[in-house]
Amino acid sequence: MTCFTNPPQTYAQPPDGGWGWIVVCSSLTVRMMTLGVSAHAGVLIVALKSTMVNNSVVEIVLVTSLYFGFMCFIGPFGIYINDRYGTRPAMLIGATLSTIGLFLSSFAFNTYYLYISYGAITGTGHGFLIATNLPILSKYFDKHFATATGIACVGTGLGFFIYPPMTQFFVSKYGWRGSFLMLSAINANTFACAAVMRPIIVTSQEQEKKNTDRKTDGLFKTLVRSLGFRLLCTNLNFALMMLGVFAADMSFLIVISLTVPYAVDNGTPELKAPFLVTAVGIASLSTRLVQGWIVDKAYIRPICILPILMLTMGIAQLTIALTTMFPVLIVACVLVGACDGIYFPVYFVCMKVMVGVTNYSHANSMTLLAIGLAGILGSQSGGWIYDNTGSFKIVFYLCVVCNLVAALLYGIVAFRQRAQKRNAHWGNNEN
Repeated sequence: MTCFTNPPQTYAQPPDGGWGWIVVCSSLTVRMMTLGVSAHAGVLIVALKSTMVNNSVVEIVLVTSLYFGFMCFIGPFGIYINDRYGTRPAMLIGATLSTIGLFLSSFAFNTYYLYISYGAITGTGHGFLIATNLPILSKYFDKHFATATGIACVGTGLGFFIYPPMTQFFVSKYGWRGSFLMLSAINANTFACAAVMRPIIVTSQEQEKKNTDRKTDGLFKTLVRSLGFRLLCTNLNFALMMLGVFAADMSFLIVISLTVPYAVDNGTPELKAPFLVTAVGIASLSTRLVQGWIVDKAYIRPICILPILMLTMGIAQLTIALTTMFPVLIVACVLVGACDGIYFPVYFVCMKVMVGVTNYSHANSMTLLAIGLAGILGSQSGGWIYDNTGSFKIVFYLCVVCNLVAALLYGIVAFRQRAQKRNAHWGNNEN
């Protein structure tokens, strides 16, 4: 119990190690369990589609869409609780809600029940966990921040790798109700992850925060600033990044949610189809293990990597739309996973550089908000297109367009940053 009662340790600068590596492992585990649950969306859609035959695909997909939406929309509020009361209390709230939500989902009797138990309660709980597990890394790490973030984000790849086939096994063995019960028990491990999130005080960051904080006249202005909305109005590069995140994640979440139903619709066995998402996870895990080291070495500016990743992912999704052959789908999913494994850690590094340490948690909350909106609109658009056309191919063409838009936006941000750096250099020379 000493980890709950000891006062926070104080450091002049981020310690770049020590207990920070335990925090990294905790973040990795949290991301594996929360994003792993989101990765089994395709398995869940297929299972519900076969049992709730009176519901349309749009109604069934809304279960997972609401989960994505609540998970990400709650992000700004989760960050507010994190900044106000600390990472550990915020994560304990998330662990409690998500475990209860998954448990209650095992008693579902229709989609409306799942909208509340899985979509709202579980999604809100996982939103608290996802929003708060990365910002604490900026307190523990500076020099090795990219490496620490990359290791923590390995949890996403592990979740994509483990959860779809594991959930499919649970569904085939115990039914989808039993699978929710098993996932609830596994999710309870997030309580232990929250417990090791030891708070620390970094005096240099606290001083910077005091220098940037401003007094306001009303509660609304304070809340808006705390939740990060001010960044959208004061930082054009960040606003463009948010549009890029929306387009990129709308595409990616469609792939995660609808690739399995697409494969099953085209004759792939239900026990075999989840391995497409597993392929995404394996590739994502592999690239995340090395990307942090590459970024730390500064071989290429991180912001310049993002447009390349978006174009590559667009090619992979076009391949999915043009074929139904399982081996080719596996290769395309591996390419998607490899890009995803590099994309998110690099994005968070770019965001820290763009907004600074003091605004990092606020920027993270806005990122989650953009992802949540993308998750709802992307999955629902896919379900609506399928209900009206009977085919998922058009959905994946939409993914390609989204990736092209994201590549363009990230390219504009890279160009603007380079121009701003050049102008600042010339200004210093003139002085």
